[in-house]
Amino acid sequence: MIFLKEKKFSHLVVMDAGNIAGVISDRDILNALGATDSKEKCASEIMTSDPICVSEKTSIYKSIQLMLEHNISCLPVTNKENNLSGLVSLKNLLQQFMKELKGLESEGSIDFRFLK
Repeated sequence: MIFLKEKKFSHLVVMDAGNIAGVISDRDILNALGATDSKEKCASEIMTSDPICVSEKTSIYKSIQLMLEHNISCLPVTNKENNLSGLVSLKNLLQQFMKELKGLESEGSIDFRFLK
């Protein structure tokens, strides 16, 4: 948990022989810490196995849709060789979405006054 806090990570991808085996979230770690045998647990016991992944070409809309449908907060991202290339979080997607909306607002294509 200290590593996650120092690096400001909230998710870790667990790899096994070069393949994505699972994802561990900060919530998974906090839940594991509540167990009496938490020091004895290994990654495979607390991770979400076989996580839903997206490709580098997956749209922001589709990624958000997947996260909402499956109640998850991150998605491993794979390249065309199906290797891990990154991890996208709900926060990352919302930040990008806001940049795009801000661009539309400055172009006059959309009006956000009702949000203020």
